[in-house]
Amino acid sequence: GDIAEMDLLAQALHEAEEIRDQAILYLEQREAELMDQIAQTEAELSAALESLQDARQEIEALSTYLARITAKT
Repeated sequence: GDIAEMDLLAQALHEAEEIRDQAILYLEQREAELMDQIAQTEAELSAALESLQDARQEIEALSTYLARITAKT
């Protein structure tokens, strides 16, 4: 009786450890995927901000140019 019970407990422990290991592997993979998504999103954000900065500079240059032309007339 005790040996059979110990065998069942050992088997249950082994199964629990396997499930834990699978869960850890899944979480590590998911974390890597999310970190990749964050890096990609940050790169896209940086590119968008750079484009916005360029657009603002172009608007400022055009506004200055327009002001000069308007002042001449």
